[in-house]
Amino acid sequence: RLLWLGTLNTETSTAGDQQAWLAERLAEARPTFRRLVAQYHRPAFPAVKIPSGAYASWVPLFEKHNVDLVCEADGHCIKRTPAVRNNAIDPTGVVYVGEGGLGVGQRSPKSGRWYLDPAHAKVGRGHHVHLLTIRDDQLSVRVILDTGEVFDEHVLQPREL
Repeated sequence: RLLWLGTLNTETSTAGDQQAWLAERLAEARPTFRRLVAQYHRPAFPAVKIPSGAYASWVPLFEKHNVDLVCEADGHCIKRTPAVRNNAIDPTGVVYVGEGGLGVGQRSPKSGRWYLDPAHAKVGRGHHVHLLTIRDDQLSVRVILDTGEVFDEHVLQPREL
């Protein structure tokens, strides 16, 4: 099977029942699905604001179960982190993208954060959409500005099942 997509809620407790549900679903999904993707509103690795409860409650689960991509929102800017594991850049880690930006006021990312270092990440501002292309052998993320210009394109490496 190709893709598992989980939608989570950062507007309520990220721990407790939701964390337990996520742990169970990821444990079931990883042996079966080629790609695991999660999405939610308040970011664990924010470009503008402070980390949400997702950082403590879900990031360890994302890393344990080798989630490929996490789509975050709320910051009103453009962000793609490098693959992150154990609070360090690691090619086996999880890539975080976001943070929302079509039709809302744009903010400036805080590029001084280690996971937003321009040598490994891509950040900016501008009205945009993220286009995910999912194929058997590839998962790619393209950020397209409202002008039609491609701001960023990143191909995630395939994971072994």
